[in-house]
Amino acid sequence: MIYHASFARGIALEGGDSKVNYDALEKAASKIDGFYIFNGASSFRVTLGSGRAYYLASSTILLGVKPAKNGYPGGRGYCEIDFYDAKYEYGNGIRVNVRDHADTNVCNWIEGVSAVTYKNQPGLLVTVQYHRGIAPAKTVNEIGNNYHDFTALLVLDPHPDGSLPVYQDDSCLGPMNQIGELAIARKRITECNR
Repeated sequence: MIYHASFARGIALEGGDSKVNYDALEKAASKIDGFYIFNGASSFRVTLGSGRAYYLASSTILLGVKPAKNGYPGGRGYCEIDFYDAKYEYGNGIRVNVRDHADTNVCNWIEGVSAVTYKNQPGLLVTVQYHRGIAPAKTVNEIGNNYHDFTALLVLDPHPDGSLPVYQDDSCLGPMNQIGELAIARKRITECNR
């Protein structure tokens, strides 16, 4: 996974063992319902301009299926971004809403995260890979190479009490965009900020 940690006012992403206790974060993330795929390399410390820090964990959540080597038989897959406080306690989370083909998409992987400023609010660009599972895939052959990319803008709205409301704003990038590169999404956000 790739990430951009700079170029944003009011928000920074920091990774690495010195910034994130991956064991504590994985233990906290394991409380999520369903089978989740946790990858420490895609976890970061998010520091806002106020100095308040949160830990971000990105996960792929599989519901209604046990992990199998041949896809998601009978199940659904979602990409989720979760935030934890300084004690690694769950604060808030959001599933990336891919609107292509309504509710039949299976999110396969979170490809990248980038810190941005959008209309003076801290935010994250999150690029995910998904496939259009008109019906949930039963074998990996049904998925084939038919993957698509989508980049969502997640706007963070930190409150003085430490709570962190998060919402997805598709007004700039579009609700059915096929943006697969963070650099392209960042350029669009810059244009929308003008």
